[in-house]
Amino acid sequence: MKLLKLIRRKSYIIITAVLRLLVTGFFGMIIDVAFMSAVYEQRGYYAAGGECIVIAGLIYVIWKLTGYIARSWWEDRTE
Repeated sequence: MKLLKLIRRKSYIIITAVLRLLVTGFFGMIIDVAFMSAVYEQRGYYAAGGECIVIAGLIYVIWKLTGYIARSWWEDRTE
């Protein structure tokens, strides 16, 4: 029984890590492309200044939300 709990715990960690990396990478690229294209249209050149702070903040929020969704999904699944 302890082995089964250990296997479930390890699979949760692996699933959460993979899900977080995929979702964060996907949305990070979408946000980055959208912000950089808007900056290019406005200024006429690519700038990596204050826009990167906004992108990093949004990626952090997505990372945390993905972890919360994965945790709630896993708790519902194991009940």
